[in-house]
Amino acid sequence: MSTSHTFIPLNNISTVIINEGLSRWNVRYYLAVVIRRGGGVVVALDGMRQPHAVLLEIYHGVREQLFDEYEDQE
Repeated sequence: MSTSHTFIPLNNISTVIINEGLSRWNVRYYLAVVIRRGGGVVVALDGMRQPHAVLLEIYHGVREQLFDEYEDQE
């Protein structure tokens, strides 16, 4: 198992999404960063199969830190 790191400057991030992909007969969810100006999509936590509920928690945490969302919802 290998790892890699990709630095994405904050001003290049358009949004963060949870997307779904098909693998054989399974639906797998993954967290992705959409890059501005047609820069594509970078999959976060690639190779780690997280349940949708875990990805949702990570998604909310990332959105709260990057875009000041969800902070008043408890």
